[in-house]
Amino acid sequence: MDVYYVDQEAGQSVALDQGEWGHFYSEDLYIIDLKGKNHRYVLMWMGPKLDPDQYTVTAKYFDILTNYENSNEITR
Repeated sequence: MDVYYVDQEAGQSVALDQGEWGHFYSEDLYIIDLKGKNHRYVLMWMGPKLDPDQYTVTAKYFDILTNYENSNEITR
C-alpha cells in the first residue's frame, strides 16, 4: 500500500512515509493505492473542509499513478 498527498499547487502527488499515514488534514486531498495480488484499488480521501468540486481534480493524479491504465484490474 502507498499513500500520497495531492499537492495541487505543485501539480503532483507526493508519496508519504509510512509514519505519516493516517494523519490527514481537513483541507487536503490524499490518494490511497492498495495493490493486491490480482486487483488494485486507488482511493481518494478528501478533507471535509474542501469544496466538492475538488473531487474532479484527483482524476488526473489517479491517471498518473496508474500509468493511464484503464482495466478491470483497477478500481478507482
